[in-house]
Amino acid sequence: MSHDSQTDPKRHASRPSVLLVEDDPETQTTLARALTDSGARVVGTGSGEAALALMAEWPAGVVVVSDAIGGMSGLEVARRIHASSPGVPIVLLRERAEEKESEAKDLAARLAGVFATLTRPLRAGAFDRQRLAELVVALIVLSDVVS
Repeated sequence: MSHDSQTDPKRHASRPSVLLVEDDPETQTTLARALTDSGARVVGTGSGEAALALMAEWPAGVVVVSDAIGGMSGLEVARRIHASSPGVPIVLLRERAEEKESEAKDLAARLAGVFATLTRPLRAGAFDRQRLAELVVALIVLSDVVS
């Protein structure tokens, strides 16, 4: 009898873990599916406060956070996660911005501990899911090599 990664505890334990913080349910579902398809275990939430609580209970290997979440900004979530878990790579999904504003936002993101930024889609179906999945897998491999 064969086991797939969903039922085999050994394979499940070795799958990379991703915390996805996105308050748009359609976008969260789309991104979670892409990350799961790439082999990651994904836990999603729509708030920064919940993300911080989840990190305390379920330390993720990579965090993907949207800057456009309600309440605490994604940048603040990234800063707090980086302060408590500096070895965890963080990807910030941000809104489209003008070039000058984009440079300032990129600098602010780097200062908050963000490893990479991706432009958040205007609608969930327009997002380059494959690019995000490849980035997350690369970050997981990198964090395994560094630690």
